[in-house]
Amino acid sequence: ERDAIYADTAVGLTGKGDLRARDLVEKISDNELRKNVKAYTDFQWTRLAVRNKDATEVARLARSGELSSVQKVWAFTSAARIVSPTERSRAVEYLDSALAESKRISPSDPDRARALTAVAAGFVELDQVRAWETLSEVVKAANAAETFTGEDSRISSRLQTEQMVVIDNANAPDFDLPGAFRPLARADLFRAIQIAKTFTGEAPRAVATLAIARAILETPRENQTAANN
Repeated sequence: ERDAIYADTAVGLTGKGDLRARDLVEKISDNELRKNVKAYTDFQWTRLAVRNKDATEVARLARSGELSSVQKVWAFTSAARIVSPTERSRAVEYLDSALAESKRISPSDPDRARALTAVAAGFVELDQVRAWETLSEVVKAANAAETFTGEDSRISSRLQTEQMVVIDNANAPDFDLPGAFRPLARADLFRAIQIAKTFTGEAPRAVATLAIARAILETPRENQTAANN
């Protein structure tokens, strides 16, 4: 009962950004419950740090928090986005960490393709060569994961105990294929089309194709002419 009170209170305090929540998590005596509560609250703390644009704290939680691999990728790519306007090298460092974490996910897990998509999207403004390279890895991962659709961008955390069930969701548009295909199609339309054709699944191929079409529609006519030439 005491552990249940600690868990419930820690979840509530974390939602308010109250640091006392961390002390309560450590007081939970049941090892499995403590680990599960820490995993949930660490994701909440990560979301809070992203909202506050605190890239250092986001990266710290990604490295030491009780987060899943796909959550760590979300954290690192979010941190990269925060610092990229002013600290390019630091942003690349975060994306390198995200890329390494992506490759720890099982090849048949759709989260691997989603995570790699976010990394590719992050590299677009920083290093297009690496963005294209990562996009090729996205295709390989997508073709190995039958359930990957290319447009399921939510990152979730769930905690279930005997007393409660709570779910925390974060929007992650960069985990959808358009996040990478649209900007890269503007850079090299023909290459983007060729890569989109290599998806074996109908759903990701359609999502990528529509993203390319939208990129074309959004591109000024003079730029389209230059790209075609």
